[in-house]
Amino acid sequence: MLNTIRFIPFLLTIILTLVASESSYGERINPETDITYLGAFRLPSEYSNNHKWEYGGYALAFRPDGDPGGDKDGFPGSLYSAGKMKDSSQIKCVSEFSIPAPIKSNNVAELPIAKTIQPFGDITQGFFDQVLSGQQLNRLRGLVYLDAQPGQSRGKLYWSIWSAYNTAGVNLPSQGYSDSSISNPNAQGVWRLQGYHSKSVSGYLFEIPKDWADNYLGGMYIGTGVSRDGGAFSRGPTLFAIAPYRYTNTNPPPNSELPTVPLIYYNSDHDNYPNYVPVDKWWGGAWLTASSKEAVIFVGLKCLGSSCYGTGDDCGDSCSSYKGYHCFPREPEMVFYDVTDLEQVATGAKQPWEPQPYYILDLRTLIPQYGTCTLTQGVAYDREHNLLYLIQYQGDGAKPLVHVLKINDTSSSTTMGQAPGTPPYLKIIE
Repeated sequence: MLNTIRFIPFLLTIILTLVASESSYGERINPETDITYLGAFRLPSEYSNNHKWEYGGYALAFRPDGDPGGDKDGFPGSLYSAGKMKDSSQIKCVSEFSIPAPIKSNNVAELPIAKTIQPFGDITQGFFDQVLSGQQLNRLRGLVYLDAQPGQSRGKLYWSIWSAYNTAGVNLPSQGYSDSSISNPNAQGVWRLQGYHSKSVSGYLFEIPKDWADNYLGGMYIGTGVSRDGGAFSRGPTLFAIAPYRYTNTNPPPNSELPTVPLIYYNSDHDNYPNYVPVDKWWGGAWLTASSKEAVIFVGLKCLGSSCYGTGDDCGDSCSSYKGYHCFPREPEMVFYDVTDLEQVATGAKQPWEPQPYYILDLRTLIPQYGTCTLTQGVAYDREHNLLYLIQYQGDGAKPLVHVLKINDTSSSTTMGQAPGTPPYLKIIE
């Protein structure tokens, strides 16, 4: 039987006393009718601060006012992402670039190229090196931009840092934020999340809509999580709500713990994500809203068979050759969660391991450049224009490729059903 004990941080007991008003949204986003592929664009040949785009793209953030005058083509704002250090496995420095109008083409050479707005720089201002010193395969894994919050005079860029091989298993601090100026970031941090290990919370970051967060989370506007192969700390995508901006004027010392509310979390005691396999990776997410529709989505690479530990050749995995967990075939997926389930978690009616995806989308059916082994990394959402940006790892040779999706904002009374006796998601992985 499932263990019904739930570890609830002290803040959640306060939240549960709030009377949550009805959500402004409600209908599920239907991937079959509500998502349109607009095309893709390439990243510039940027090389600065010993960083380049090749093998980068591990995080993505959208800034609405990042490219003044850039809205003439219908794609305003700018994007931030992290590149890879030359001759090193580290992915530390961030660059800001424009958003050209995407083009549909299977020929990458025909796609438009973004322009660099700010060259690569360490927005953590040394925290990355201090925290992850001695670790291997270190990454800046999450980015999200929020407009100025109370006590702030300007918008901030929030980030998370992560070590792929934290061999000592130490709960490293992972969260911080900076000004949007890469050359003068004024970085603050680095903090842990209360009650949870960094291996389950130090990945993707995305914005939680203000009205929903005010109603159900007491104003916690940032979602974070991570899920990587092995499953030691998470066995499926995770989502935790945090609010590091509350410390703008009273920054706690590094290593302090931030109040944290779990919304989705599958651990070893509650291993009930559908058809979970230790090879599964969920490396990006977003909270989509469009008119009366919404969904929380995660993107990753899902194993369709059984897992095997060894080399790629030993395990018959044509996607990768390293020694570790393997599986073949795989499928690049976007999974959709009903926000109503998260409301029930936030109010205590459900446990964070109970929500299940209501739809599983094979991204190969939507994005022409995607194949069996394609990994999506950074994800960002322009909520005002309903534009979803996805980074395809090594989509342009060794460089990332940015894909653009439109979330249709037409309201409909149709909701997706469920065949009797089937799990609560429309596509069943056999």
